[in-house]
Amino acid sequence: MAAIERELSRLPADELPHAELVTIAEGIRHQLYGPVLAAQQRAREEQERHQAHLLLRPLRVEGGILQARRWLGRHPDLDAKTRTDLERTVRQALDRDLDGSESDAAVQRRVEQILEDAITPIRKAMRETGRQALIAHGIEYAAEELAQEENLSSWERTAMARAVKRALEDAITGTECDGDVEALVDDFLDDVLGEPADDEDDDTGLEDDD
Repeated sequence: MAAIERELSRLPADELPHAELVTIAEGIRHQLYGPVLAAQQRAREEQERHQAHLLLRPLRVEGGILQARRWLGRHPDLDAKTRTDLERTVRQALDRDLDGSESDAAVQRRVEQILEDAITPIRKAMRETGRQALIAHGIEYAAEELAQEENLSSWERTAMARAVKRALEDAITGTECDGDVEALVDDFLDDVLGEPADDEDDDTGLEDDD
């Protein structure tokens, strides 16, 4: 009111129509209250968005869980406990991170990132477990093969078994199958013991020379 009075006092109020004075007064009021009213409007809109996001947040979380289940469905090698643990990890992360304002695509990307980060150490542990099982299989296979070598002493068999174990530990990555491991053992033992075919060829050669 003081601002309006100051502005109107500078004008020839007696000479101006009442409607024009009202318009001037409203213009002054708008200049003063416009930013306040705009801020209030923005605050109302922000509150409305916040309320809408609160309503959407549970839907975003459940949508993310469905996406996680679809992702896990593409990895049949994971056991039930691992699947349950990963789904729990996704839910905890979404409950912590989402506010409801995210798009479906953003939630999907977030879920995939959570799962990729979580599964990396699990895959590593699974690969190492499989690797150790393959090494154990190779050692057992080597022992069976060495048991058939009648000319070897007990000490020689033990030394070769240890050498096979070291060779397998160096060569096996965990991605091989049992057949691959057996072939590695065969190659190693052939190098150490010599292939029977070579001996037969040597014998044949001697007979030809005679």
